[in-house]
Amino acid sequence: MELLNPYLYAADIKLLSYENAWIQYVKHGEIMENVISPTIYDSWRRCAALKMDPFSKEKPPVVSDKNLRERLRKNQYILNIVQPFMNILFDMVDKDEFVVIFSDKEGVILKTLCSESMESICRKTNTCPGSSRSEQKAGTNSISMAIKRKQSIQLSGCQHYRQLFHHWACSSSPVCTQDGEVLCVLSIAGKYELANEHTLGMVHLAAKAVEKQYYIEQINRDFKKRNNQLSTILSMIPDGILYIEDYRILQANNAVLELLGKSQEEVIGGNLYEVINTQPSLRDVLARNPELKDSQIVLLGANHSYKCLVSYEKVRNESEVPFGQVLKFTQLRTIEIMASKIHSAAKYSFADLIGESPVFKESVLIAKKAAGFDSRVIITGESGTGKEMFAQAIHNDSSRQNGPFLPVDCGAIPHELFESELFGYEKGAFTGASKEGKAGLIEKASGGTLFLDEIGNLPLDMQVKLLRVLQEGCIFRVGGREPLPVDVRVIAATNANLKESVDAGTFREDLYYRLNVFHIQLPPLRERKEDIPLLIRHVIKTSDGLNSNIQISSEAMEIFQNYHWPGNVRQLSNAVERAVIMSDGHTIRPQDLSRELVEAYESHPNQIDRFEFRVGEETLDAATRKYVRFILDRNGGNISKTARQLNVSRSTVYSYLSGKK
Repeated sequence: MELLNPYLYAADIKLLSYENAWIQYVKHGEIMENVISPTIYDSWRRCAALKMDPFSKEKPPVVSDKNLRERLRKNQYILNIVQPFMNILFDMVDKDEFVVIFSDKEGVILKTLCSESMESICRKTNTCPGSSRSEQKAGTNSISMAIKRKQSIQLSGCQHYRQLFHHWACSSSPVCTQDGEVLCVLSIAGKYELANEHTLGMVHLAAKAVEKQYYIEQINRDFKKRNNQLSTILSMIPDGILYIEDYRILQANNAVLELLGKSQEEVIGGNLYEVINTQPSLRDVLARNPELKDSQIVLLGANHSYKCLVSYEKVRNESEVPFGQVLKFTQLRTIEIMASKIHSAAKYSFADLIGESPVFKESVLIAKKAAGFDSRVIITGESGTGKEMFAQAIHNDSSRQNGPFLPVDCGAIPHELFESELFGYEKGAFTGASKEGKAGLIEKASGGTLFLDEIGNLPLDMQVKLLRVLQEGCIFRVGGREPLPVDVRVIAATNANLKESVDAGTFREDLYYRLNVFHIQLPPLRERKEDIPLLIRHVIKTSDGLNSNIQISSEAMEIFQNYHWPGNVRQLSNAVERAVIMSDGHTIRPQDLSRELVEAYESHPNQIDRFEFRVGEETLDAATRKYVRFILDRNGGNISKTARQLNVSRSTVYSYLSGKK
């Protein structure tokens, strides 16, 4: 290709020397080190190694519109800072001779400022948004070199590797972070004959100004970020928090605003003693005890008063000089709720209810339905079937899961203590009463679930009081005259037949129907023996200290599955734990099982095939009970199937098995 000499009539000797050096390099590979700097020569060598045609008139590529929009989005923050400085530079240059350019850290032009006449010149070299100025795409140019060297640089005429840019002079300066990372490049480009050192100086100073502004912006962003972090932390603290300087409230979290019943506008900037009303006076309390720590006080809100513990802490600077104070208000009610949750947390969920038998899955299905509502529940089943586990699972899957779960064994509380335990008492209510009074179990369970186990043992007079709680949603402490509102869900459980207790007059019919919204009947383990392998594996996997990889021999599993398990899942769990401990650590075998299980299996290794009755040696009732047991064993412990086969109710089968008939 014929060499063109744009400087043939130029008067600038330096530009002519650049052209001569470029011609010598691209034609002969000769280097004129006294004319072209090593930095530019290194770039020329890289371009030559890429086999880039220095005479090609092909314009640098332009990224897609989608790619350009994405780059603008990523660089919007720094562009907002750069934009005013671009405007200043554009006002300082001849608009018909120069273009101001903003490029990202990869050398893609994102924004230009130029006149219409200059825009037509820019189009000849794709000096427009989206055009790449990477060395691989555009050859040696000031934008790519500024990025590579992290220094300000000016290239004029034939210092560019590609002849396409020989009519241009471009001054570029990178904008870097404090750590030296390139954020973007600021450039001024124009006709080669107008290039001078002042242009480079202008760009360099503008880039440095952008760096300082970016640094200030980052400090402000970090400050705002930390302030937002602090505000978020304060908003999540359940205690009421105030920050004060010179008795003026400067910060208040949501908890204290709720206690006060006031808005941010009503609190922030106000005088501490005018905004905060307490009994006794906060001013008097602080005067008596400047180092206030968990002192009891009554905070008077707009609508309610709250018993609180108040603490006062000074904020000090690096010289230990106080400059502010923090006040913390902790509701006593919050402490009581937290204490009840710590001592009565529900740990079981529906994932812990193990079983695939249809009768068990039906019970789980009803429980899951009950969890979605706030209705009362009665859970019935033999001892060890998992009544409290079901109650905890319902609680943890309900809207009350963050509230307390309080279990009460109605069979373990003496009759004379029932009322004070359930309903609490006021101070001085009776001899020996606490001078502060005491919240009852129902009050402590407010906001959560009260689990009344063995509710059939609840005395009749307490049944009347419980019924009133369920109807009216409030309680009276012993010795108290004012009703206390409570929000509690009641789940009751029993191993007795409450309907029979109603018929016998030992359980109130109205309370029974008030409680019996959802009735969940838990099957005994003998009615779901197909679940035994699953339960055994679950016990081994979840018990602390047991080898979770231990195996069970088929002989041992057969013994487990043929036992009648009167203690149900609780008994099975204990039996499995013992077997694991007694084993060799690899496999559970029959010799590792308790004598009770082995002897029961050896006396009845399989389901009984025939019924024997010794005439004259057994009463009719004894023979009947024996026959019911025979049918039950033949049905694999399935109560429902046995009842259907005998054409009697399930309760009748239970009566025969328990010896009541």
